[in-house]
Amino acid sequence: MITDEPTVEITKEVLQGLKIQKVYKDFLKEINSIDFSQNGQYLVACDDQVVNVFDIANMKKIRTMYNNTQEIEMVKFTKDQSHIICVTKNEPYEIWHWAFEENQILKKFSGHTKIIYQLEIYNQIILSCSFDDTLRLWELNQQQDTCYAVLDMSSKPDNRVIGAFDYSGNSFGMAFVEKENGQSTNCVQLYQIRKFELGPYQVKKVSGTTITQLKFSSDNQFLLCVCSDGQILILDSYLLNTLFDIPGNADRMNVNVCFTPDSKFLITGSNSGYLYMISIQNVNKTQTQSGQLIAKVEGHQRKCRLVLFNPKYCCLISTCRNLVVWTPNQIL
Repeated sequence: MITDEPTVEITKEVLQGLKIQKVYKDFLKEINSIDFSQNGQYLVACDDQVVNVFDIANMKKIRTMYNNTQEIEMVKFTKDQSHIICVTKNEPYEIWHWAFEENQILKKFSGHTKIIYQLEIYNQIILSCSFDDTLRLWELNQQQDTCYAVLDMSSKPDNRVIGAFDYSGNSFGMAFVEKENGQSTNCVQLYQIRKFELGPYQVKKVSGTTITQLKFSSDNQFLLCVCSDGQILILDSYLLNTLFDIPGNADRMNVNVCFTPDSKFLITGSNSGYLYMISIQNVNKTQTQSGQLIAKVEGHQRKCRLVLFNPKYCCLISTCRNLVVWTPNQIL
């Protein structure tokens, strides 16, 4: 059982002292997605066909669901912690709203014509990005199964766009590649969700290789941009100025990065199986900093692609084919 109070302070020493508390080996393939419920008690994880739900506070698996008709990924909890959303990996490319207690698919959202590579949700609004060159916004509880807004990216040189909601629920960010004087550059834009048609209220060109991950910190102070070569950029979430520029390396390419809940540290997976822990404290808004590596922790014998910190408790999840739970105190 996780006994730490939600208010536990996350410090460099606490992160350096994280220990493996439990390893779940309940998956048939590499885990493709994980998500915590808003209250931090539940964790959902998926490996294409098997969806497992864990009571992470009490360290037990509470439900397993199989889908034999479609491979699925990008599982996310809705605001209702007994419901999830996910996407299908093959045609028809759909977003599913799934009640796991009843093991019932409540709705299938259709409209994308190619693979959906990103799915985000905040309250009742869903954001999805697809290789059909569109970003779409959907209402979870609307009667229709179609989106209410579409951003067509087919005119862009890369066509690929990624998006992320901020934690106020009022805005979202997006990033894509633009050509300028024959050179490719990242463009980051901020939109108001309910005034999407008015265009972005903030735009910034950002150097580096293609941005492949975009994520706001829970205090809405930072916007995390992860590039294809493993470079990590931390932007001011309103002005989009670069506050931290953490150089990339081959070991951190194509792996996930997450904030700690206090937005003071980053955790990344790696191709070697190590977990990197980086401090982004002491922000200087007039000078770009490089961050400080505070720990490199051995955790997996193979690639660790996904990491996620619990929003309420001092608990970290990392995955390969297994799901590993880390807490400050090892329970034997």
